[in-house]
Amino acid sequence: MTELLEKAIAQLKTLPADEQDAIAVRLLGEMEDEQTWKAQFESTTDEQWDRIAQIVRQEIAAGDITPLDEVFPLLKKLSPERLQVLADFAAYLANAESEAATQELLAIPGLLERVKHSSATPKTLYTPWRNLRSDV
Repeated sequence: MTELLEKAIAQLKTLPADEQDAIAVRLLGEMEDEQTWKAQFESTTDEQWDRIAQIVRQEIAAGDITPLDEVFPLLKKLSPERLQVLADFAAYLANAESEAATQELLAIPGLLERVKHSSATPKTLYTPWRNLRSDV
């Protein structure tokens, strides 16, 4: 048990029984809610995340977004567990964006072949850009 939890329990012990029970009911409800939320999050499939991401993109395109200066105060109200869930989802979205960008690049006809050809070309055949533009 952490020191903070021990301190909270020590303070709870000083309260009347009915107040202890009321706080215990809230705490147990919060823990149950957290477990339910975690289970739902963990059971979310990639297809469901993709649908959620698409909805978010549509909201952004439609202008239905919350400015960041309004989001940060909300983050301060989240529990560490919920912040971790948010971070995990943000990482998922970033990965999805990166994957989409990669697929977009790979869809350009001949791009991969040109990159491979450029990589195989000896560096001595290139002219340094500073030799081409000395004013840059």
